[in-house]
Amino acid sequence: MSLKRKYKLVAVGSSGSGKSSILLRYARNEFEQDLMPTVGAAFFSKRVATADGAMRNFELWDTAGQERYRALAALYYREACAALVVYDITQRDTFYGSQGAMSWVAEVRQRAQEDIVIALVGNKIDREEAREVQSGDVEAFANREGILHFTASAKTGQGIDEIFDAVANMVPERMVMTSEVIDAESLRKAQKSSSGCGC
Repeated sequence: MSLKRKYKLVAVGSSGSGKSSILLRYARNEFEQDLMPTVGAAFFSKRVATADGAMRNFELWDTAGQERYRALAALYYREACAALVVYDITQRDTFYGSQGAMSWVAEVRQRAQEDIVIALVGNKIDREEAREVQSGDVEAFANREGILHFTASAKTGQGIDEIFDAVANMVPERMVMTSEVIDAESLRKAQKSSSGCGC
């Protein structure tokens, strides 16, 4: 018998920042160069075994970044234990702009659960030579807000798994939905015990 932990995670950020690509890379280890923008929201899931024998079940909600869908994003904060706020390191407005990561962090703080884990994710580090968002600015903002900060590349997969491992380890236990999972061997032993058969 093992323990199953369910983590609901929502990804927010400007349109084109790479939210969908990050979730797709993590959930399916795939990358699509010309991925269509999300309309409304999309859902991914992934099941991961941990070193202590527990199972992590990620429910990954991908929200649309266009301003006209922004109000809908708040619907997906409900019961979320973590939020990824994604920006594109090569697009200044995705961090500094009125629809950028800084404003998304403020919105998550306002609308989500008080103890939600927030991770700021700078995508497209495979294009470091085209960087427009200054690393020092992001680090200062993350430290000031008391949130996690990562850089990654959905295209190459660099840094992707580390984001989700760190986020899961930071989520308060009371925010994780848990249930017991009975594996086949445990079920067989239980049936044998209840039948009184020693064979």
